[in-house]
Amino acid sequence: MSDVFIKWRIKMSDEEKEARQFSCCVIIIEDGKVLLLKRGSSAPVYPSLWGFPGGGSEIGEDLEQCARRETMEETGLEVGELTYVATKVGQTMKNVYFFKTDKRMGDIEMEKVLDEHEDFAWIPLEDLGKYDVTPDTEMMISKATKMEKNK
Repeated sequence: MSDVFIKWRIKMSDEEKEARQFSCCVIIIEDGKVLLLKRGSSAPVYPSLWGFPGGGSEIGEDLEQCARRETMEETGLEVGELTYVATKVGQTMKNVYFFKTDKRMGDIEMEKVLDEHEDFAWIPLEDLGKYDVTPDTEMMISKATKMEKNK
C-alpha cells in the first residue's frame, strides 16, 4: 500500500470509514469506445492511472445507488440500466463491484471530472494498450464486452 493511501485512510473520520463498506465502478462502453478518467498524481489509490468512474459507498447505499452516484459525481453523466460484471477485492481490502452500461444521459462535465481527476477520454477499445490503466481495467472491459456478445 502506498504512503499516500495510508495517510488518506488515517485522515478519514470514523463516519467515512463506516460508510465506505464497498466501492462500485461503472464501465461505460459506447460506439466501440470506453470512458476512462485519469487520476491525479496525488490520488490516494492508483495515482496518474486511467480508470473507470467509481468510488466508495455512502451510509445506507446499495450497490446500484453507489454506482450511479459516483458516476454522476465524477462525470455529470446519468447512466441507464446497469449490468453486474464482476467483484474484486480492492486496495482497501473491501469489495469493488463492477457494472457495465451502454446507456448514458447528458454530457461529461469537465468541472466534475477535474474535482477528482486530471482528464477523461473516450478510448477506442483497440487503443487501450496505449494508456496506463489501473489493474484489472482491461480484464473488466474484456468481461463486459464478452457479456455483450453473448446476449
